[in-house]
Amino acid sequence: DSFLGGKDIDIKDKAAVKRQLKLTSEEVIQLKKDSDEKKWKRAACGLDTQKAAARLAQAAVMMAFAVKDCSVENFQDKGQAGKNKCAVDITAAIASAGIAASLITISVINCPASLEFTEIMGKRFCAASIIDLVVATSYIGTSIASIQGTCGTLDNAWE
Repeated sequence: DSFLGGKDIDIKDKAAVKRQLKLTSEEVIQLKKDSDEKKWKRAACGLDTQKAAARLAQAAVMMAFAVKDCSVENFQDKGQAGKNKCAVDITAAIASAGIAASLITISVINCPASLEFTEIMGKRFCAASIIDLVVATSYIGTSIASIQGTCGTLDNAWE
């Protein structure tokens, strides 16, 4: 959806466009910049959508691990290490789902390829920021839960 009925123009064609649309050189250049900006927004839309799908898949995998690692049998067999692994699985699943939610929110902004900033866009950016805070908190939980397993493994490696 470029500005000339689906045809992009080169800057060298600006005189012809100027004559047809009665635009100034600056307006033609701005139209070209806007066309390029919309293409970048569409590309970002596609990439964000693909990343969101991958994060949802990762969340599903982490949930499947949680089913196994959060069982009573695993807790009895592995003790605190089993509980820590369960916590890592759950917080990683929450973080992955949160990243997907944030990417979907940003896609809703980028996919229409609108260049005008609206109040609703601002609210969507706000929502994405709040989701990102939840994600960061989840990753802190993942890190805390994995300290004993990681550091304990390292301590045992030196013995």
